[in-house]
Amino acid sequence: MKKISLLITILLLVMSGCTQKKERENENSIKLVEEESVVIDGLEIQFSEVKTTDIVTQKDDERILYTFPVTGKNLSSVSKGLGAADFKLVAMDGKTYEIDHSFVIFGDSVAPGERIEGELNFSLEGKTLPEKLTYQPTDKVVKTWKIKKK
Repeated sequence: MKKISLLITILLLVMSGCTQKKERENENSIKLVEEESVVIDGLEIQFSEVKTTDIVTQKDDERILYTFPVTGKNLSSVSKGLGAADFKLVAMDGKTYEIDHSFVIFGDSVAPGERIEGELNFSLEGKTLPEKLTYQPTDKVVKTWKIKKK
């Protein structure tokens, strides 16, 4: 009887933990306001649905990983470069974040008519909310996408 009670208690704890995780993911879900593609200097840039994931670390700090799947197509007649380092994330507090280098980073020269795909991964403290994503292949911001909660 004790074993059955213990098993039921463990199952309830596990199920309640899953529910909390799901609510948290919904709480942090975001999307880009402008979802259509845009052409910048001969590169067509398009984003897919943004993913949010809790990051578990050895430390007790809460972090959220914001992943922006991006595709670039070279519409020009010469090779163009596109990579994760060309993008920055600006938070509601005004702080600018670069991609998180502990995750896969993409970037390469794209031949005319060819595509490049990858993900932009930004790791923010749990309470920090993203406001906009910027494209700045040089020191100047060329394009800004506003971000809103789903």
